[in-house]
Amino acid sequence: MYQLYNADCLIPICWKQIIRGGRLSTKVNCLKYYYSEPYWFRVKTVNNVIQQDFKNRTLTEMINEELRTTNNIREFKFDLLTQILQKEGIKSFF
Repeated sequence: MYQLYNADCLIPICWKQIIRGGRLSTKVNCLKYYYSEPYWFRVKTVNNVIQQDFKNRTLTEMINEELRTTNNIREFKFDLLTQILQKEGIKSFF
């Protein structure tokens, strides 16, 4: 669940936007149910948001291009989210 939370927090940082509306509820659910595996449709929702990047980058590419060049941040892994999407036959943009 923390991978989904991290992804949801990093998207607005990479895009320099504020979280509003339905995306905020996804973030709240990640914190509320931190002890359980996220439902595939929540992972798919965040994946679809990442897919809307106008440069067609994955989240990892956004982090490497936008954040890591000017900031000293840790390495983020989204392998568990990618596995959940692969089970459903969905291409991962993490």
